[in-house]
Amino acid sequence: MQSPEVGKARSEMLTAQARLDLARRVLERKRRLGAERIVAQRDIQEAEANQASAEAELRAAKGTLESLGVDQSETLATESPRFSLRSPISGTVLERNAVQGRMAEPAQPLFRIGDLSHLWLTVHAFERDAVRVRPGTTGRVTFLALPGQTFTGKVSLVGKQVDRETRTIPIRLEIANKGGLLRPGMSATALLKVGNESGTIFAVPAASLQRVGERWIVFVPRSEDSFETREVGRGRDLGSEVEILSGLKAGETVVVDGSFLLKAQAERTRGEGEDHD
Repeated sequence: MQSPEVGKARSEMLTAQARLDLARRVLERKRRLGAERIVAQRDIQEAEANQASAEAELRAAKGTLESLGVDQSETLATESPRFSLRSPISGTVLERNAVQGRMAEPAQPLFRIGDLSHLWLTVHAFERDAVRVRPGTTGRVTFLALPGQTFTGKVSLVGKQVDRETRTIPIRLEIANKGGLLRPGMSATALLKVGNESGTIFAVPAASLQRVGERWIVFVPRSEDSFETREVGRGRDLGSEVEILSGLKAGETVVVDGSFLLKAQAERTRGEGEDHD
């Protein structure tokens, strides 16, 4: 690349280097004269201060070159505006916007480079499941573009915020890209273990749960024709069953067949303003 700023910075660095060389020679000469009591101690101190100032100017000039992306291994004994811009990381060129003769702007990237040996996969899980996923958990990942192949990913991050629209939490997995088959942007599905594998899971048939507004309810029989509406805390989906976190005790009976009809009856009774359970 060619940059007037680089040429100016190199010129300033060479000037600072020349001033430092001169300051060192002057200090060395005055120290010799001072040892022979020809010059005063104050002159030696001034020479030492001039050398320290010249060293600071040289460090600042080198810092300016470094901030411009100039490799310090390149020869600096020149005021040429040409320099080589090298990637700070090793990887694969994913996108190239640079062409010969084009004006480069700081806000416009020339290349996009990524290390594809390991990729991040971000999946979204419902909040009731995501809060039970632990970092370090291993999951199985499948990609739509690679049917029949299964990859292993390890959870490295569980999001701290729930998406208000989807009510999901992002979970990030790290996947080893063996053979370079995976590409950034691929769609995938992950199967993760949630919660603790030990212990007892308390669940009810999925058909017994009914949603009323933002609540989940079940109907508990009191008698043959009387039912109690019970609000419960819903947990994980377990196929034909659903985990219950609160609101029920082990051994209680809930209505499965006809629970939707009971919900409709309860809503109709509520609309008529009558007392009901």
